[in-house]
Amino acid sequence: VGVDFIDKSAFTVTGSVIYQNTTCGVEGAYVKVDGQFVVEDGIPITTNAAGLFEIQVPIGEHHLTVEQDGHVY
Repeated sequence: VGVDFIDKSAFTVTGSVIYQNTTCGVEGAYVKVDGQFVVEDGIPITTNAAGLFEIQVPIGEHHLTVEQDGHVY
C-alpha cells in the first residue's frame, strides 16, 4: 500500500545583522532564503531591535540574505 506524505523536515537557523564596523544591531531587515522572503503566519520575518532573527529552513543547501531599503549587507 502506498503512503503519500509531504516531508516538512527543517532546521532552525539563528543569526544577527549588525552595521559594519559597529556592534549595533540592524532592526527591521528582511530575511530571505534562496531569494524569497521568509514568511511566518503571513508576515515576513525581520530582525528584531538587537538585529537578531530565527527562522526554519528546509533540509538542504540554501542561500541566506538580508535586505533593507537603503542598505547593503
